[in-house]
This record gives sequence, C-alpha cells and structure tokens, in this order.
Amino acid sequence: MTLDGNRLSLAYKNLNEIHPRIHERYGNITDLDLSNNRFKDGSSLRGFKKIEILVLDNNLIDSHSKFPRMETVHTFWVNRNNITNLSVFLDIVVDSFPNLKYLSMLNNDACPNYFNGGTLKQYNDYRYYVISRLRNLSQLDSTPITSEERKIALELYGDLKNSINYEEKERERELRAKEEKTRQQDLIDIKKKKEDRARRKREKKELLRKKREEERKRKREMIKKKTLAKQELEEDNPIIKKSNKNNNKSNNNSGSDSNPADLLPEVEDVKEIIEEVADILPTVLSNSKVNPAIAPPSIQDLEDFEDLTDDDDWSDDDEDDFDFDIQDLSLDPINKSNNNNNNDDLDDDFGEWDE
Repeated sequence: MTLDGNRLSLAYKNLNEIHPRIHERYGNITDLDLSNNRFKDGSSLRGFKKIEILVLDNNLIDSHSKFPRMETVHTFWVNRNNITNLSVFLDIVVDSFPNLKYLSMLNNDACPNYFNGGTLKQYNDYRYYVISRLRNLSQLDSTPITSEERKIALELYGDLKNSINYEEKERERELRAKEEKTRQQDLIDIKKKKEDRARRKREKKELLRKKREEERKRKREMIKKKTLAKQELEEDNPIIKKSNKNNNKSNNNSGSDSNPADLLPEVEDVKEIIEEVADILPTVLSNSKVNPAIAPPSIQDLEDFEDLTDDDDWSDDDEDDFDFDIQDLSLDPINKSNNNNNNDDLDDDFGEWDE
C-alpha cells in the first residue's frame, strides 16, 4: 500500500474488496489505484466520498458490475477487463459517475480497436456512441474528443438520453410517484375519517350532556313550583299551616320515648285556629251540611277541656268517660263538602252538645 499525498495505491495486492478500516483511515483520498487485483465490482468503494480519479485496470470488471454513485469522480479507467456489452455498461457508468470527463476502456471486447483485432471503422463507431451517451466527456481512451466527433455523434445517434433505460426508468419513477401519491391520499382519508368519528362522538356527547342538563333543570323548576304552590297554600289556609306545624312537632318527637298525650295539639293552638277562622265561619256553615243553629264550642268549654287534660287520668280504663276527638274541630270547607261521613260525625257531636 502506497500513500502519496491524496493518492492511495493498492495495486498488485490480489484484493477483491476494500476493508472497512481502509475507509476509516483513508476515506478522504482523491486518487485511488486498484489496478491488477481481482475486483468484480465497485460495491466496496462506498466509504470513499471524495475520490476524483479511480483506476481499475486489469481486474474482473464485466458489463454488469455495479458501482455506488460517486459524483466526485471525473476520471475512470477500466482497461483490460471483461466488458462485452457497451450499452449495458454505459448505463451503469452514466448513473454512477454523472460528472465523468475522462474514460478509458481499451482492451475490452466492448471497445473494438487494434489491441483486440477491431477495425478503425468499428472503433470510430464505438467512440461516436460513447460520446452520444456521455455529454460531459472530454477524453475517451487516450484521445481527446473533438467538436467534429460530437457533431457526427449527434447526426448518427440523435439526441439520445443519458441512459438506454431512460423510458423504463421514467415509467418506474412515475409509477412510484403515483403509488406515493395514493399512499399519502389514503393516509389523509384515514386521518379525516378518524377526525370525523371523533367530531361525531364529541357532538353526541355534548347533545347528551345538554339533554341531561335540561332534564335536571326541568326537574328543579318542577320542584320549585311545587314548593311555591305548597307554601302559598299554607299561607292561604291557616288550618293546614297549623296542621303541618303539629305534624312537624310529631315527627320531631317520634324518635324519643314520650307520652302519647304530648302528641295532641295544644289548647292555645286550637284557640288560635278558632279565632282565625271566625271570620269565615258563617260561609263555611252555609256551604256545609252542618246545622247553622248549632254553635261551636265556647272558650269556656275549651278551658274545661284544658283542665281535664291536665288533671284527669288518660288511661284505657277511663276512655269511655271522655270521648272527644280534637280533630273534629276542623271545619275545612273543602273536606266537609267532599266527605259526607265526616259531616255526619260532626253533626252528631254538635247534636249532643245542643241537647
């Protein structure tokens, strides 16, 4: 191995590939000589990123040997190899060395010349074809390319593309572009469907939330209306108001062990009720079956009743001595008009008093 500045020579080393350590150590060289070895292709040259001159004379390179794309290479020598198909090999050269200016292919079957028995006409035709394919080429083999040769090459082979497989590659490129476009569109459609599903889910959830909120609001309004109606009814009807007061007192005392007599309404409360309904009593009596001639119990009667409740024994043995139900004092016109049985009981009670 010889290193001279930026030139590395590995000639006559019987190599068929480049070791990765050489890439690491000499990856910045610009001139590489690999002549007189056993290279069949240039796949192991990928580690050299700055090569400008590549020499592969007297190796095993053939028409189908592959090379990496090396845009920095401007000089390429492949003399005395096994290249037989010129068009196939030039396709590889065009793709791998787009900036090639110097090419030498002497002593290959694809390059007919006096070294391998080719005629001058065959060699000139070879030159015209190579020139038509490699537009940037300045020198072919050992002879510079003239403007006259370029003119003749253009007349013979026309405006050839840089690659024989140009149309096929274009079709492949278009097909790949179409497939990529289809794939991108599919991704867009999938994303759009996901977004639509998420949006519909959010809308459904929001609609359900609104319905639940409206239902709760409607229930609250209904409860509020019922509460207001109940309060208005209690305010307008003092009897119901006192009854609710007694019920609340009974509920408060239900949890304790109290005397059942304590659950009866207070006499003072009964007095207040009678005084409050005194103004509407004539109307109540006129609209009910109660005889207007029968007078309600007097205050004195109620005081006697209060004395009785304070002094007398309320046991079961004396229940026949006093059979007076304080609820009979309720003169609610609504209940009296709708319940005849209660009216009859009230008539009996007042009748006994009259006698």
